[in-house]
Amino acid sequence: AQASASSGACDASPKRSMSPSPVAGERVPDLAPGALVSVGGIVCEITQPLGMGSFGVVWAGDAGSDLGEVAVKEIICRSQQELDRAEYEAALLMGLTGRGLRAPSFVAAELVPSAGEAGCKTMRLAMTRVLGEP
Repeated sequence: AQASASSGACDASPKRSMSPSPVAGERVPDLAPGALVSVGGIVCEITQPLGMGSFGVVWAGDAGSDLGEVAVKEIICRSQQELDRAEYEAALLMGLTGRGLRAPSFVAAELVPSAGEAGCKTMRLAMTRVLGEP
């Protein structure tokens, strides 16, 4: 399924590979050290910020003994084009997973309402954390 076209810049529906947004009115937790967040049903404890870019923030998180350390990327989607890019990034990450590359593996993705930005969405994308090399 593809994101639905709509007149609102941020009114797209999630793709099948993404978990649905929380129920209307449900509070979406802010990401900060110590916060517990569920991304596509995977619960992570946020430990520290890793970096920030033009589309959002990447956080380190602990997903427990099964998955260990993960990176959780928040991509703020203020337009349909930005949402399309975020969904493409998730799909690309899924396609690269398991190919033996030195790249993060897809763990989960979820669209959530953007805090303070009515009608817009935030893509939360969880992936395995790959440490950089000096």
